[in-house]
Amino acid sequence: MYTKEQILFEYSRVKNYNLQKIVIKLFLKIIGILIGVTITPLTLIAHALNYRYVNIFTERIGHLALEPDCLIKDSILNQRLPLKWVILAPYGKVANSHLLSYWSTHFIVIRSRVLCYLIYYATLFGIGKINISSYINSPRGSQLAYAINALWDNRPPILSLSEKDLINGHEKLLQLGIPESAWFICIHAREGKYSPIDEPIHQHRNSDIATYIDAINEIISRGGYVIRVGDRNTKQLPKIMGLIDYANSNLKSEMLDVFLLANAKFILGDSSGVALISTVFGVPCALVNMTPITSTGILKKDIVIHKLYFDQNGCKLSLNDLRRINLANARSSSSYQTQCIEIRDNSPAEILRITIEMFNRLENKCNDEPLIDTNVSYLIDGDYSYGTKSWIGEHFLECNLSVYLQQNNAKQNS
Repeated sequence: MYTKEQILFEYSRVKNYNLQKIVIKLFLKIIGILIGVTITPLTLIAHALNYRYVNIFTERIGHLALEPDCLIKDSILNQRLPLKWVILAPYGKVANSHLLSYWSTHFIVIRSRVLCYLIYYATLFGIGKINISSYINSPRGSQLAYAINALWDNRPPILSLSEKDLINGHEKLLQLGIPESAWFICIHAREGKYSPIDEPIHQHRNSDIATYIDAINEIISRGGYVIRVGDRNTKQLPKIMGLIDYANSNLKSEMLDVFLLANAKFILGDSSGVALISTVFGVPCALVNMTPITSTGILKKDIVIHKLYFDQNGCKLSLNDLRRINLANARSSSSYQTQCIEIRDNSPAEILRITIEMFNRLENKCNDEPLIDTNVSYLIDGDYSYGTKSWIGEHFLECNLSVYLQQNNAKQNS
């Protein structure tokens, strides 16, 4: 059953098609269904031979990173016998083909558009298919990726950089102006240019990279380099010694995207899926401007701070307030707009503070007895990130404690 957000999402796509494209897509779907019915005996044979198509969303980098990772971890944790998993990754429909190559040791990867079309419709009725939407793409309720990674705990990541990528990556670092012995932090802010067709749904997730400047200067003052990752033609950053705008560099490549995100000391990012490349390689993330309030980091070593919500009278809304108006887990911009909710980004000072906290965590300089428990313990079953072991930034939580205490109301939080 489709949710309101899914209907709006599909409508935002369809309304941009001309009549000819709609007719062609409809025709291909009808033909595909007929083919699926016709070759059902072959599908049954493939199913009996343990072949399973896995519906990984290869067009989005976060899904391409996290969904295969969760399937492997889930199978290991639950001691399931591995099947012959198949990823359909047609040319032109893959966010990062180099990252996809890392999954080829665990999955059968099909790139042919024709074969992908046939297999998709052959498994349309569920035979020979594993539906993994519940990991991170479920339209409602908790996403199992958080609980799975909490159970995975301190085990090593599934992926590690190949020797070839390590050699090539370090050569590229020298070309970027980073000495061989230097360390670096990757930063990223979602701008929405990657898929403009989705912006009516996801624009509330965007961030302004300019608010990272204080954090950038802090990183550089500690002796590190800062590498800005993301899509080409993103917002320009000021020229700062030690800051490299790799996203707009002529050295940008799919291989180097993966290398940088997998080899950074940590990631300073937001709700974009880019940070999930780091996650599957075991790199910690300091995530800012997270929304909804029930979204967090995936790993136990991740820390987050959230965007704040205000009603039309300018009163800050608590988690309890957001639950009452069904926005605690809202993932569509229109959900907030309909109820006249203003969403405010984190300030440069808040972003600087979480950056310092991440350094303190990595250097074991955290308080032995923090004043408050910063573990994400306010989530309940059904919340987006329920089951996570990640953390809220301590300073941010101290300043906004009433937001997370469910007994408070909007007036108390103003």
